[in-house]
Amino acid sequence: MRILNHEADAIDCYQDVFLELLEKSDYENINNPGAFLRWLTTRRAIDALRKRQRREARTECNQLGLNTVASAPDEQAEFEELLVILREELATLPPHQAQAFWLVSVEQCSYNEVASQLKLQPSHVGVLVHRARAHVQRRLESLAPHQNT
Repeated sequence: MRILNHEADAIDCYQDVFLELLEKSDYENINNPGAFLRWLTTRRAIDALRKRQRREARTECNQLGLNTVASAPDEQAEFEELLVILREELATLPPHQAQAFWLVSVEQCSYNEVASQLKLQPSHVGVLVHRARAHVQRRLESLAPHQNT
């Protein structure tokens, strides 16, 4: 729900995750079920987010005007807008970058846990997270009003 922010999509994702978990448990030994579920859920949620954004783009229903940044919204509105932007940006990142970023930055997983789930070296997870953070930071900076110093 934190990634998708849409109840119906979150329920569909929940069902997909548990079906996949049941299928995998038949032929694969899962050493750390909690970490595996976090990884799989993040992966499926990001996939669903991408799918939703493609669908919205096709039907031109995405009316998320970024001009609201300049209209002095209260803190909650700013936070909600940042979440929307973060979700949009996650959908544009390569899958491993988006997954690593979410698992480390939001789910508070260690690089070792993420590396185990993505079948990568912990140092590579660090590179993926760094690249994803840099991408999101550039995007957020581009939205900030220019300040004269």
